[in-house]
Amino acid sequence: MAQGLQILQGDDAFNITKSDTLDIISDANNTKGHKHCLVHNRDAGGEVKVTTINGTDITVYIAQGDVFPLEVKRIWSTGTIPTNLVAIVGKV
Repeated sequence: MAQGLQILQGDDAFNITKSDTLDIISDANNTKGHKHCLVHNRDAGGEVKVTTINGTDITVYIAQGDVFPLEVKRIWSTGTIPTNLVAIVGKV
């Protein structure tokens, strides 16, 4: 493992409400001050538009059952095919 690499250890999870305007950390379920999340796709695989914690908007493919190994702060409604996404949240 690379020195200085921080690993997100989940301490909570909730269903993601996709939004083109609100970050996941603004979600009503987030009452513990989480800053970002990993995304678990419980739906069929498909393209997912995300905003990374560094502010980059990018569309990625997340296969069914995968946990995408990129910390994100927004899942866009526009450009996202899967509908059953779960945020795995934690504090690094």
